[in-house]
Amino acid sequence: MAALTSAQSGNWTASATWGGSTPADGDTFTIAQGHIVTINSDERAGTGFGDMLVRGNLHFATNGKIRINGRITVQGNASTDYSKSEGVSAQDFTEGGGSSGALLSATGNSILLEFEGTNADQHGIWIDNVSYSSWKFIGDDSVTTTELSAIANPGDEYITVDSVSGFSAGDWVSAYNGDSQHYAIFSDEGFWVHDIDASNKRIYTKKYVGPKSIISSASGTSVVVDWSTIWRVGYKVIFGTGNNRNVRTITAINHDTKTLTLNSNITGTISSGTEMYETGLDKKHLVDHQVRRNAGVLTTAGAVNDTTVVVSDSTDLSVGDIICVDVNNNVDTNWDYNSTYTVTGKSGTTLTISPALEHVRKVGSVVLKMNRSIQIKSVDTDVRAFCYVEYYTDSSRAGTREIGLKDVEWYGMGGNTGNTFYQAAVMVAGYNSDNNGTTTDSRRDYQSKIENCSVYDSNGLNNYTGLSWRHSQGLMIRNNVSVNSAHRVYWGWSSQYQLQFMNNYGSRCAYSTFEIGAAGYDYSEYAYNYLTRSDDYGMMINHLREVTPFHNNILLNHEQRFFYSYYQAPGTTFKRMHADGFRYVPYAGVGGGTGVFEDSYINNGWFKQVPGV
Repeated sequence: MAALTSAQSGNWTASATWGGSTPADGDTFTIAQGHIVTINSDERAGTGFGDMLVRGNLHFATNGKIRINGRITVQGNASTDYSKSEGVSAQDFTEGGGSSGALLSATGNSILLEFEGTNADQHGIWIDNVSYSSWKFIGDDSVTTTELSAIANPGDEYITVDSVSGFSAGDWVSAYNGDSQHYAIFSDEGFWVHDIDASNKRIYTKKYVGPKSIISSASGTSVVVDWSTIWRVGYKVIFGTGNNRNVRTITAINHDTKTLTLNSNITGTISSGTEMYETGLDKKHLVDHQVRRNAGVLTTAGAVNDTTVVVSDSTDLSVGDIICVDVNNNVDTNWDYNSTYTVTGKSGTTLTISPALEHVRKVGSVVLKMNRSIQIKSVDTDVRAFCYVEYYTDSSRAGTREIGLKDVEWYGMGGNTGNTFYQAAVMVAGYNSDNNGTTTDSRRDYQSKIENCSVYDSNGLNNYTGLSWRHSQGLMIRNNVSVNSAHRVYWGWSSQYQLQFMNNYGSRCAYSTFEIGAAGYDYSEYAYNYLTRSDDYGMMINHLREVTPFHNNILLNHEQRFFYSYYQAPGTTFKRMHADGFRYVPYAGVGGGTGVFEDSYINNGWFKQVPGV
């Protein structure tokens, strides 16, 4: 075993990169400041390479694969220089810069980091708590995405996009600004696809959480529905598809006859049994904003021992992929159920899976792809590797530490017993960005984010083994999937500043699917999330010190309580929350004001303690 230090920039395999030596199994490495070392081939040697100290840039390109029996440590230069040079921070990593910062980066697809070792070794990725220590793994999109081709405004019933290929009725879709944005701008939104207008490249939408009725008759300006009390005058509704699609506004309601009067005559053929939904976007979305298919849905029910499932669209799925099929039913009232399956065959929208379904699924159960372009995994369950962005407390220098994680998959990570932080598959701690829209100060020009990632099958039942963050500032957490991650699949420890937690899915955990500490400090938002199958709590909020937007969250099948709030500020309102399947009513602890659920659906298909409202 040798200790190698980079002599120049170059490929990992090139001896000139290491001053004439060739990397071998067990070697340790230092990447010097100003050097970029690139891994673009399969370098999984033996039991793995040893520790790596990154003071320059270790970069993974497409097809880069490596096995590590050690730890990657990213150590910046601790500089206090925030000046700009030709639009690039003077202290960010710059090739050839003898005093530039440190960066662990990846771009592309088919990238793999495998970790070997034991629990005592504490292997994984470690970002030091000094300035200009950055981690940017930006993988190619692994699910169907497109962009807006026209501005969409609040209230619009559809979005116009570059391509509708791969999108289908029933899909869960998110729209958002994929670039770095000011932390006070809330641009993320989630909705369900009502239907597709392929000729005009339009995706018609229905509210993420909104009312639904079954039409028994429709003529003129009137529709008779099975449930009228859930509607309000002024709601925009959508029913029918294609040439029979109607988008209308409710102008009057007769609850005695369950009749809704609409603002204009109904067109086309609307048969009895047609479903009616609320439509209309919540937010404005600009041209070139991202549109992402977060999940498809089952179009036929799944029975126990089924080895096939039928999904709304399978364009972005292939044989060998891992999918999560949400355990959505009112029959099974526990939490510890398998929901991940390997696709072993594909014919159109019918997928053959292994193992067979262990529990029934409803039509409409969400189906999510777990594979990502960048994979970080342990080679076996004894490794307990972790990814840790060390706790950084200097808010004035937060933006020098740029954390960008996109399309990254963590499998079998976390559970290390050496420290609370090491128990998480990934923990991003401290201040790591503070984007306020400036372009001349490197402390204020980047929004750190964890987006479009997946975390699943973490090790053991330790306390904090999913996707975790601590004392954040300006952090965006969007479009992620976390499944079977022990006690907490999503956990925000301590105070949160300018945190946006949007369009995330979480399921199968032994305590709380989502737990947040002091949640309500300046410009935070928690919305369009789908949280299921916890042993205790679906959404757990410990200290909501300021009135903060909590809205459009789906909380299903939680064994104890779907909602817990220990303290909330006076005037706190939880809007458009959908809850079903739970043992006990929401818990509100001592102190603060009374939380109010507004325009929400709280029903209990398990135990009829709460009537449907």
